[in-house]
Amino acid sequence: MNLNQVTEFVEASKIAITDANKFARCVDGRYENIVDMPLGAKPGGDVGDVIAAFGALNLLQKHLDPQVVIDTVLKLTDGANHFNFHTDTHADPSAIGLGCGHLKQAKLDPVAYGLTQDQIDFLANALPGLLEQGAHQEVLQGDHAEQAVVVVDSEAYGVVPLLRNGEDLQEAFVYQKTLHGKQLDKLANLLQESLAAKAEVVESADVRKALDEAFGKQLTETLKRLADGLPVYVAKINAEGQVEIAE
Repeated sequence: MNLNQVTEFVEASKIAITDANKFARCVDGRYENIVDMPLGAKPGGDVGDVIAAFGALNLLQKHLDPQVVIDTVLKLTDGANHFNFHTDTHADPSAIGLGCGHLKQAKLDPVAYGLTQDQIDFLANALPGLLEQGAHQEVLQGDHAEQAVVVVDSEAYGVVPLLRNGEDLQEAFVYQKTLHGKQLDKLANLLQESLAAKAEVVESADVRKALDEAFGKQLTETLKRLADGLPVYVAKINAEGQVEIAE
C-alpha cells in the first residue's frame, strides 16, 4: 500500500472502541467477519503478553513460576473468558496456537525472543488448559496477504485489518499501540506485585522498562520474519475520528 491507499484503508476500516470490542486479537491481517471485532491488536494477542512478561523477567534476572506469569496475565484480561489468541487452517489442529506467527517463531527460536526453552514450552503446553477454562482461539482462514504494517495511535479507535470489495482485497498487519501501552502499564504493576509477594524487590517502573525492551525485541523479530519489506505507517486517529497517516 502507498500513502494514499493506506489512508483510504484506515478511513474505511476504523471503528470506535467500546466495552464490547476493547479485547485482544493478534496483529495478523486475516481476521474477518467477526462480531465485535476485538480492537486491541497486539502480536500474539494475549499470548503475546505472556511472552513479553517472560522476556522482561529474564532481563531483570528475576524468576516467577511460569504458571504465576500466566495467572498474572489472566488478571490483566479479567479472567480466561477474555484471554484471546489464534491459530489458522494451515496449522495442525492439535498444535494449539501455532498458527500464530508470533508464537510459532518464539517457539522455533526462543533465544532470539529473549526466552528460555522451558518458558515457551510451558506456555505452549498451557494453552489447551486455558481453552478448557474459557479462553478463545480464533481459527483464521487462508493465506497471508498483508500489504502494509499499520501502527494505530489512538485512544478512541481501532482498525479492522481486512477489507473486501468484490474481488479487491486490502489487508494489513495492525498494531493498536495505544491500547497495548496501557495494558503493559497494568501488566508491569501486576508483575511487580507478584514479585513482591515472594519478597523480590523491584520498582514497577523498572518492570515497565523491561517490558518495553522485551516486547520491542520480540516485535522486531516477528516483523523481520513475517513482514520484511512491507511499508510501515503510523495512523493517528483523534477522538472525532480524523485520520493522519505518517510513514
